[in-house]
Amino acid sequence: MIKLACQYKIVRFQPYAETEEFANVGVVLFCPATGDICFRLASRLSRVTDFFSEMDRTFFAATLKAAQAELNRLSALISSKSPCERQQLFDYLTEEKEALVRFSDVRLVMAKDIRQKLDELFGHYVQRDFVNRKYREEEMNTKLRQCFRQLEGARKFSKSTVSDGFVEVSIPFVHRTRNDHIEAAIKPLAFDQQSLTKVVEHGDQWLNRAERVIKAHAIDPTRWLFAVEPPRLMKTDQDKKYYGIFINKLKGLGLAVTDFANEAEILRFATA
Repeated sequence: MIKLACQYKIVRFQPYAETEEFANVGVVLFCPATGDICFRLASRLSRVTDFFSEMDRTFFAATLKAAQAELNRLSALISSKSPCERQQLFDYLTEEKEALVRFSDVRLVMAKDIRQKLDELFGHYVQRDFVNRKYREEEMNTKLRQCFRQLEGARKFSKSTVSDGFVEVSIPFVHRTRNDHIEAAIKPLAFDQQSLTKVVEHGDQWLNRAERVIKAHAIDPTRWLFAVEPPRLMKTDQDKKYYGIFINKLKGLGLAVTDFANEAEILRFATA
């Protein structure tokens, strides 16, 4: 499938012109070559109403509903126009206006599938999924540190790297002997990404890292525990299928695997 040049704008909710504060609430994506236009708006109202806490929740809901109607109208209009008219109409209807809902400057992106690209952009600009995984895994790391401090007989863990000579893999919990041999390692892993594509990318990245250092004999897989938090919302059979495949591949590498919620197993590994 050929990649097409697309344009997108971030949809912003700006209730107070005086402060110029805004919240990203959606993305609209337009492909001039095909005339296709698609958009996605936030469905979780609390994300915005928590930020603008003094604002009536129903006011934001009504504003978002009006924006959706306007974008639906734009989609219907553009589909019947010539390529030149499509661009002019898109520019006109999404230009900067003194309104509650505004649009960012136009940005460019290449896409094979504009619906998939829209979901990726929405995840980045609205759901901020580029920080979700890191933030959640930091929470998991903090929880384990606290457990290990309170656990009598727990090994002394620290953050360390393992390398196959080409790639360095950072692991948050590593216990080394005096001769620098890795006696135990623990990697908490979160699957809280907003799309199956992001889940697969994250999982495959760690499978590749683990396989490299294991093949290089840089770490004994039986001494490396993956404490995995499964996707919170496995909406489709594909979600469940990938997660099952991922866990089986980890075990196939000889790695120790447990659910992050299984605190007893993690602590047993930390003291064994």
